[in-house]
Amino acid sequence: MGRIDACSPAFLTGWCVDARGAPSAIDVFVNGTHLLRAAPNHRRDDLTALGLPAECGFVVLYPEPLTLNDVLEVRAADGQPLDGSPNTHHRERLSRLLDGIDQATMSGLELGPLDRPTLSKARGPLAYIDHALTEELRAKYTGSPAAMVDLDRIQTVDYAWPSGSLRARIPDGKLFDYAVAVHVMEHVADPIGWLGHLAEVIRPGGVISLALPERSLCFDHRRELTRPADLIDAWIARLDRPSPRHVFDHVAFVSPLHLGNDLPALPDRERLEQALAAARLTAGGQYVDAHCNVFTVASFRQCWAVIDALRLLPLELVKVHDPYPGGDEFIVNLRRI
Repeated sequence: MGRIDACSPAFLTGWCVDARGAPSAIDVFVNGTHLLRAAPNHRRDDLTALGLPAECGFVVLYPEPLTLNDVLEVRAADGQPLDGSPNTHHRERLSRLLDGIDQATMSGLELGPLDRPTLSKARGPLAYIDHALTEELRAKYTGSPAAMVDLDRIQTVDYAWPSGSLRARIPDGKLFDYAVAVHVMEHVADPIGWLGHLAEVIRPGGVISLALPERSLCFDHRRELTRPADLIDAWIARLDRPSPRHVFDHVAFVSPLHLGNDLPALPDRERLEQALAAARLTAGGQYVDAHCNVFTVASFRQCWAVIDALRLLPLELVKVHDPYPGGDEFIVNLRRI
């Protein structure tokens, strides 16, 4: 018995138990061909409310990202299919991200692939950008649980972009036809500046596609929305890392979605003290990762309307795709003017 909770182009999550209710291995098939067997590797405390062991969760990374044509199947070790198998939910993200993009013929960038890229270099001219080179990323994430970051699957980074001008990081004035960033921009302290740097390496008419978490569908569901004034403030200040305000709000108010809204409006003192300590680290110059920006579809549109009215970026909004069934995100397509 088990269930597929999420099927993305890069990874699979869910849970599985055997007939005795103990955590079970799973077999993963793509287009009918056995891909791999995986043991439970992800603790899921939310499952205890269902009478299941917390240790029965899994996160599986594919050797290569799935394509729009692939069909995924997952079976328990006894051969029984998991609930939600066969599955093609990864197509929901891909079809929206690749709107206006032909990966086989267009040159592209994927930002922040780490160990789970959305697109494969084997399927077209593609380069990977991250905040550091591959060996630096491996050193940074050494000691992380494999379900969080698999060191062996960290991708080869073509261009490191820690901050500042991206144009200066890519030689010979090279331009690309598109860029894809999946759950990256919410971590960026200054989205306007970041998009401006990205636009400098995209050809006129090229596409920038973003996948952004939707507040009501992720652990940001109790946090305040990012306002246009917040984006303008960060842009004028040229923030190149999360601010103490970003970090305090993130640490204090993130909340697992399965806990719902039946929680005190104010976090307990211990959580608030942790948030204050993290904010002080940031003020002291240490980088502390956080969701700096929190959006819904409606709030993103409002923010973009201000950016567009002020003509701050050489980009036009082509489409905002509503969250798709089973997803926790919305997709944005921008075009380079």
